[in-house]
Amino acid sequence: GMQIVYTLVVTNRGPATASSVQVVDAVPSELTVTAVSSSQGVCNQSVICQIGVMNAGAAVRIVITAAVQSSVLTG
Repeated sequence: GMQIVYTLVVTNRGPATASSVQVVDAVPSELTVTAVSSSQGVCNQSVICQIGVMNAGAAVRIVITAAVQSSVLTG
């Protein structure tokens, strides 16, 4: 099947440091997540990412790779 890759960028615009930052992405049911990576912290296959502390002005990139269900491609 076809794969897609998309990127989330999370930015702390300040003025203070953010702690215990968590990012959750609701992936459509037509996609099956095959990989998730983050420039900071850890993510699981459910796209729940524990980023932790983000200084003011800091940005974190989360890259998600997913397979598209074949029924979507034909429908």
